[in-house]
Amino acid sequence: MKFSQLRAIVAVADRGNFSEAALELQLSQPAISHAIATLEEELGVPLFARGRHGAVLTPAGERILYHARQAMQHLEMMQHEANLHKGLHGGHVRIAAFRSVATHLLPKAMPTAGYAYAQFHNQFPEIAVTIIECPAFTDVEQCLRDGRTDIGITCLPTSEDLTPGKFFRMSI
Repeated sequence: MKFSQLRAIVAVADRGNFSEAALELQLSQPAISHAIATLEEELGVPLFARGRHGAVLTPAGERILYHARQAMQHLEMMQHEANLHKGLHGGHVRIAAFRSVATHLLPKAMPTAGYAYAQFHNQFPEIAVTIIECPAFTDVEQCLRDGRTDIGITCLPTSEDLTPGKFFRMSI
């Protein structure tokens, strides 16, 4: 049994159909169908009655849904405990980027909006994320030098004083 299968059964039960569950989890509808079918095969019982009006839990599905919710809650608590011991219990992360990246790419890719934010916030409720929009990539570099940001997204090559070892570099 996989965590993805538990998430799928909860989402389908909450939404009442596979397509909306897929949208909620940002997966394809066939991926949700496969997760449910595999889980039904593993358990040996149908979890949903499928029809024109969506997916309705079977009696076995209702009982298993209860346990799936409990299991997910326990897994989240385990992750939270581990994070506390790793020192990830709170703080503030500042990300600086030049205008086009800060405006168009980061809101979609970083944990500041939508499903990604909800998932990030559930795991790290005490960590705030701020995006700092800079007019140019040279301003991002200056934010890094001044310590006004924790992460900077800039263009390569960077100024000579931003050398590996002093700052982490990653090319995309």
